[in-house]
Amino acid sequence: MLARNLEDTTQAFDLLAQAEQNIHQAMQINTAGAYIKNLAYDYIALSLLISERLRLLPNNDLSPQERIAQFEQNYNTGFSYFDELGQTISKADEALDIARAYLEVGALENLKFAKQLAQEFLHVFQEYNRRQLEASACKLLGEIYLKRRERNRNNAGAIATQFLTESLQIYRALDLQEKASEVEKLLYTSGE
Repeated sequence: MLARNLEDTTQAFDLLAQAEQNIHQAMQINTAGAYIKNLAYDYIALSLLISERLRLLPNNDLSPQERIAQFEQNYNTGFSYFDELGQTISKADEALDIARAYLEVGALENLKFAKQLAQEFLHVFQEYNRRQLEASACKLLGEIYLKRRERNRNNAGAIATQFLTESLQIYRALDLQEKASEVEKLLYTSGE
C-alpha cells in the first residue's frame, strides 16, 4: 500500500522488492514449520505484491507476462492451501483482493474473471452469514459493473447500482459508516 502512494517509482520498486524478500523468508520459515495456513497467506501476499509491481510498470512495457504468470501461480497455490485446510471463508476473503487486482491493475485487467471470483465468493459469504464480507463483495461487483458501464455494456449501470445499493444497506445495518460513505461516494460519482 505504501508503494502505491509513492511518486518515485524507483523507490516504490525498491520497497516492493524488500517486501517480496520478507515474504520469501516467511515462506521458508512456514515451510520448515509446516505452517500451511501461514503459507496460504504468504502466497496471496506475494501475488498482491506482484500485482503492485505490475501496476507500476509503464503502459508500453512489453514484458509483464512472466510476472502475470507468477501472480496467477502464487494465488492459486495460496487458494490450494486454504482448500487443503478447509478454510473457505479465508480463501473467499483473499479472493476479493485478487478480484480487485484483476479490476484495478491494467496488465491484469480481466473484468469477466474478477466478476466470476466476486460472485462465487459472494455466495460463500451469504451462505456463512458473513455480512461485512458480503457487503465488500457487493461493493466490488458494483465497481466491476461501473467499469463495464464505461465500456458501454448493456445494463451494467443498473446492475452496478443494484450491487452498490445492497452493499450500502449492509454497511449501514452493521453501522460501518466509513465503508458506507465509500459506497455512497461511488453511487454519487456513478450518477445514480
